[in-house]
Amino acid sequence: MSTIMKRMSALLIALVIALVGLGATAAYADTSKYAKSLELTGLSSGETVQVYKLMSYGSDYNTYTYDNTTTDGKTSFKAYLEAAATADSKSSDDYLAGLTGDELSAFLGTYLYGTDTYAKPTPTETAVIGTTASLTLEPGYYLISVKTTGTESNVYKPFSAFVKMNGESSAIKAGAGDWGTATVAMKSTNGPTIEKTVKRDNGTDMTSAWKSTKTVAVGETATYRVKLTVPDWQAGTTPRLELEDALVNQQYNGDIALYSAQGDAGSDWMPSTRIESAISEKAIGAYANGKQEVSFSIDYSKLTGGQTYYITYSAKVMSDITGTSSTGDMKATNTAKVVYSTSDATTSSTTESKTTLYTYSAKLTKKDMDNQLLPGSGFTVYSDEACTQAIKFEKVTNVDGSWYYRAKDTGDVTEIQADGDEASLLIKGLDPYKDYYFKETTTPKGYYAPSNAFKLDLDSQMKDGDATEHSGTLSGASSVTALDTASDGKLVSGNVDNDAANQFDIVIKNSSTPSLPTTGGMGTLLFTVAGLALMVIAAAVYFARRRKSN
Repeated sequence: MSTIMKRMSALLIALVIALVGLGATAAYADTSKYAKSLELTGLSSGETVQVYKLMSYGSDYNTYTYDNTTTDGKTSFKAYLEAAATADSKSSDDYLAGLTGDELSAFLGTYLYGTDTYAKPTPTETAVIGTTASLTLEPGYYLISVKTTGTESNVYKPFSAFVKMNGESSAIKAGAGDWGTATVAMKSTNGPTIEKTVKRDNGTDMTSAWKSTKTVAVGETATYRVKLTVPDWQAGTTPRLELEDALVNQQYNGDIALYSAQGDAGSDWMPSTRIESAISEKAIGAYANGKQEVSFSIDYSKLTGGQTYYITYSAKVMSDITGTSSTGDMKATNTAKVVYSTSDATTSSTTESKTTLYTYSAKLTKKDMDNQLLPGSGFTVYSDEACTQAIKFEKVTNVDGSWYYRAKDTGDVTEIQADGDEASLLIKGLDPYKDYYFKETTTPKGYYAPSNAFKLDLDSQMKDGDATEHSGTLSGASSVTALDTASDGKLVSGNVDNDAANQFDIVIKNSSTPSLPTTGGMGTLLFTVAGLALMVIAAAVYFARRRKSN
């Protein structure tokens, strides 16, 4: 009857604790009179407390044994302890009892988190409700850790608890507390954090070195920097740290490196103290269909807990950034996170950090002076005002039949033309911090060619509320002008497209060759005079014959 009442009391206590939000009580099949309660505070709701029982008393409570769980050839805690004790010429009990606080943390931390070579007993798990969790521990020796959530990303230091038999009573000691400790205030540090940025090294952007956005052209290389802050993990812990990155419309260049923040003082510029072999390629996926996934292993043993580091690498902007239709949102994204683990069963990750590269387009339309569409023109695009450095292009035809040109180093054309009776052509993959000069190199028959080239000035619109970040659209300051304003000034006009705000529309006109006046012929006057003369002669002959006959 006494046992039944105890069970009912334990169940009632667990129910009350759950209702008031103090936490969930770990369930044990038989709770003895020697069991002790332990409350953990300072946790976050949704986390999980994991309790590993490393030592168990026998049924007589006079002897105890260390856990001897072995799986897949891994070393048990019993073997791990005996090896360390033997190396120190002590018994297992004496060795464990003689460890100081830091030594014990390192010893247990290495066992729990250090490597994958140690087998562990199945932990009893207790869900955290609110900010606390309550445990009921039978006599024995325990290792207690906390599995955090991806949202919180806390890093807790594990601790040990010992419920010791003393005659007909038991006592508990947990963490760094004294005997009789029934509450442990959990201490944690934030998990790793990252901030991904891209280097501004084009145009006036250089004044705002590292930001989350940048403008680019097809074929350029973007340099990235990940600011990584690592926590000061438990002594003896060797956490697994991996940087994962999902690249869209760009391809990794294979130049990963990790730097110390020393000498950088958190500034925007590139740090210079490289830590060799601190980061390495783990998996580099193939670039296909505009996407590539890469991951890198970070060696925590080469880092110092609580410090900030910088990871740099670069990627080439691929032609896929121009999309698969004649309009649309043309950009390349780069989304990174750090995945970390301090146990076999727990994996967490940082919040993703993202950068975006924007590129822009220009649409050329040819018209006559009466504003009628005029097919048959061809243009060459140059990167210099002297029009000596022609840009190469490739022509892309979409599945819907639409088409466009995009710049490409290995492009096969320099003169771009509209198809058949069409009078417009689209160019994609342009960077507003580059100069572009359009020159009409093929003119429809019967029309004058402009005397010189036209300069295109694109201007990227910045975000509302943050004048240092690009929005992905063009501003009204974008313009197109004639280099020879006297002759060609009235032939060109342009504006940002109303429907595709990342596109600039240009109209270039041609005047037709004039209808010249022709020289005069004999006209009708000569024939009139001749006719009158014949009439006079005929009249004279008539009157002469009449006189003769009279």
